[in-house]
Amino acid sequence: FTVPSAGTPVSSQWCNASSHAADHAAAGSFESGMQLLQRQIAVTAFEPLRPNFVRAFLGARAYMPGLPLAPANVTPLQR
Repeated sequence: FTVPSAGTPVSSQWCNASSHAADHAAAGSFESGMQLLQRQIAVTAFEPLRPNFVRAFLGARAYMPGLPLAPANVTPLQR
């Protein structure tokens, strides 16, 4: 028996397959999301967008409770 190799994380697949800043924010890659916004629509002030980036990141995951005193199981949502 050999252990199968791990695949690429879903969040990195989101970044590789999309040129939308929201997909990069949902994947947690805020820096690349900001670079895309700067190149596409010339955004320079990103501080007002910070809450939206964080909401996209948190909204793209499901948090399922497990055993008592154990951390929640975090699962990225699929489209």
